[in-house]
Amino acid sequence: MKPLLPIWHLRERGVYRVRLHRDEVEWLQKHARGVLQVEWTPQRGVYFLRVGGYVGCLVTPRRQIHLQAKLPAENLAWLLGVQPGPACTFGSTAPLLATVEPIVRLFAQRLEAVGQRGLYAEYRQTPLQGVLLQGPLDVTAQMRETRLDRLHSRPDDRTVDLPCNRVPVALAWRLLALPLSAETLGQLKRALSWWGGVSNSWHLPEWPEQIPPGYEDLYEACGWLWASHGSATPSVLVSLARVFERQVAHCLGGVAQRGFSPCPQLSLRPDVTLLRGDEPFAVVDAKWKRWPVELTDIYQVVTYATALRLNDAFLIYPGRRRPESLQLGSVRVQRLGLEVTGPLPRCQRSARRLRRLICKG
Repeated sequence: MKPLLPIWHLRERGVYRVRLHRDEVEWLQKHARGVLQVEWTPQRGVYFLRVGGYVGCLVTPRRQIHLQAKLPAENLAWLLGVQPGPACTFGSTAPLLATVEPIVRLFAQRLEAVGQRGLYAEYRQTPLQGVLLQGPLDVTAQMRETRLDRLHSRPDDRTVDLPCNRVPVALAWRLLALPLSAETLGQLKRALSWWGGVSNSWHLPEWPEQIPPGYEDLYEACGWLWASHGSATPSVLVSLARVFERQVAHCLGGVAQRGFSPCPQLSLRPDVTLLRGDEPFAVVDAKWKRWPVELTDIYQVVTYATALRLNDAFLIYPGRRRPESLQLGSVRVQRLGLEVTGPLPRCQRSARRLRRLICKG
């Protein structure tokens, strides 16, 4: 069956000269900012499209845009920690969503695993009114009440309808609207059957400030697919920056996206934090971008290290890089590379070498 919308095949980090309608330009600027950058040209109706670090499928009102990775299939699967399969293909003849379907299946597996273990629940007060008092009296509502036979109460109910549960459920429902394979759709539906009692909406809710214990792997997969959260159409996009960050954390044995509050007015969340016991000894910033290093990257990682009172900070870039070191005050910044595009055995050797360089102490 032919798709209803025409398909464009674009490659990650590529620049393309295309013809777009004005309404589509406005849609891309509103819903795909950061994924596709629209640049003007002197010719009317012609624009440059600059692709960001994403792979997947973006569905606009007029077309489907398939974003393909420069990485070989097995390398991308290695970064994700999944097994490469027939769907991991990146050629121009790849079927719809072939680049991200293995990731969706991994998300469904983790969604089902959390549901089987039991959903996180909290007690929340629910306002009720009636002739009987059910729980603590709602004094404010009762003082506004004009009828003597009506009592306002706020009983404590244990509920799973919490922001930390709504995010993966809403993401799963959006993925069900995509033309995925019957096997993947069935896996998503089976996983959702364990999440009864959680409300869902088309627009994804805000990312929760704290992730409950046991949800870490699920939210890691949510983070890969989170790039499409602002879209008004069924799209699925994977952030390669998040994927690269995941591989760096896995390679170094660190903790990704751990929050710190050195003082009440400051909250930090480095890409990767290296721990001894429960105390950090170094911060790592994983950058999915081209060499050379930008000054803003150095300032960012030095800020992390200074706020956490650490002496070592690392910047990790994709590719073969000769180690470089820079001393800024009490902080030593080291710039290193992790190979991701060559033969897989060479990339694995690069990961082991990176671990020795950083964790040698």
